[in-house]
Amino acid sequence: MGSGLEQLIQQLAENDPSRYGTPPAAKAAVAALPDVAVSADMMAADGGAQCAVCMDDFLLGAAAKQLPCNHVFHKDCILPWLDLHSSCPVCRHELPTDDPDYENHQRQAAAPAAAAAAAAAPPASPGGGPSPRVMERRFRISLPWPLRAAFGAQQAESSDQDAAGSGDYNNDPNASGRSYDDLD
Repeated sequence: MGSGLEQLIQQLAENDPSRYGTPPAAKAAVAALPDVAVSADMMAADGGAQCAVCMDDFLLGAAAKQLPCNHVFHKDCILPWLDLHSSCPVCRHELPTDDPDYENHQRQAAAPAAAAAAAAAPPASPGGGPSPRVMERRFRISLPWPLRAAFGAQQAESSDQDAAGSGDYNNDPNASGRSYDDLD
């Protein structure tokens, strides 16, 4: 695992984090963000007493920018962020961008997801809605293992050893020597 970990650390060190994520927010969307005065209600709300970018406390009555997701930031903190990204730094709610390629990609990605959700909709039961067991089965999600690419070579080596007879599966005639990720 040592060389895979070293490779992962090197990749993380070489990658510039500002190259990834969403493109800059549209200038018109940024200009349309409302200026709000920090109120006592905002300060009393959970997490509302600090700007999530600079972590400084808001002053009562100070001017701030409010994103469509209702998160509030100092103007001097959020505007440089939106020059690089089109998402809220807290919840990742996306603002429009001036990048037509990104916008088209987002629309194309949303269309198959909506079609898949409609196709996966459970049939109605006689009571008017799906049974809880049907709903449980419909929302089973297979998630990718995020580090499989970085550590895949080592996993392949251990699989070769298992297949050669040096693994833990020698005494089990039903075992294939393969491991599978299952969330259930």
